[in-house]
Amino acid sequence: MVQLAVISHAVSTQISTHVTEHIGIQAFDKEIPTHRRLAQLSQACHAAPIRGAAKPIALLEAQVDGPAAGLWGITDDEVKAIQKALAENEGLRSRPMAGRDDDDNQ
Repeated sequence: MVQLAVISHAVSTQISTHVTEHIGIQAFDKEIPTHRRLAQLSQACHAAPIRGAAKPIALLEAQVDGPAAGLWGITDDEVKAIQKALAENEGLRSRPMAGRDDDDNQ
């Protein structure tokens, strides 16, 4: 969900932390179970490539959606819409640019 906010506020070649000024992210509180769970998932996502990705990162990232949605009061339908928008954006980023001839760039 944060990823969508970042994408919508960033130029693909220039990503700044200013986007965090526009979304409500609470400070970490170890007394809040959801915060602890999100921290565990974040650590697992960062460690996965180092360990050879026993659990695919995408699977771990998908587990973040539920707790994050709960913190922000996002409904299941809204989560699905966000996931769809992210998938569409990923599809756009992976497509070659129209009119671009890769042979010209070598």
